[in-house]
Amino acid sequence: QYVVKCAVQDWALNNAVVAYSTFTFDTTKPTSRATYPSNTSFVGNITLCSGTANDANARASGIKRVDVSIKQMTNSKWWNGSNFTTATTQYWNVATDTASWTYTWGTGKLTTNTTYQIVSKAVDNAGNWSVSWTTNTFYCDTDKPSALITYYGEDLSGGKTNVTQITGTASDTG
Repeated sequence: QYVVKCAVQDWALNNAVVAYSTFTFDTTKPTSRATYPSNTSFVGNITLCSGTANDANARASGIKRVDVSIKQMTNSKWWNGSNFTTATTQYWNVATDTASWTYTWGTGKLTTNTTYQIVSKAVDNAGNWSVSWTTNTFYCDTDKPSALITYYGEDLSGGKTNVTQITGTASDTG
């Protein structure tokens, strides 16, 4: 942090009021990353993403804002704040909070059996932007799995307990 002091005196030895100005000189780039959903995760019908941002240095000015970008991989379109149908270039949405941020898109906005990518960037109060971004890829699966259990051996009706084999099958279309 720096303090600038200004004092003025004219030729007649009149002194002006002393003025002070304090400022922080910050050239360090902040960092930001998505933590939920985690990279390579499978999710259901989630409504938000979240992460962290940091402006780590001894004279940090602090995080001013975090922006989030979400891409639907099947159509290569970006979330524009309403849908994944119109934004063909990367679109940045403002997250709530800063150091521990959240971005909410609402219920029913993700398509099942679809892959998405999420990335975030931060700007600090000095105007420095993140320069490296971590991309998380996640898969939305809202299809319910199915299961079938088959008994082999003695008939279990009537309370019998002599089971020689139990098998089953499970499947998930997502």
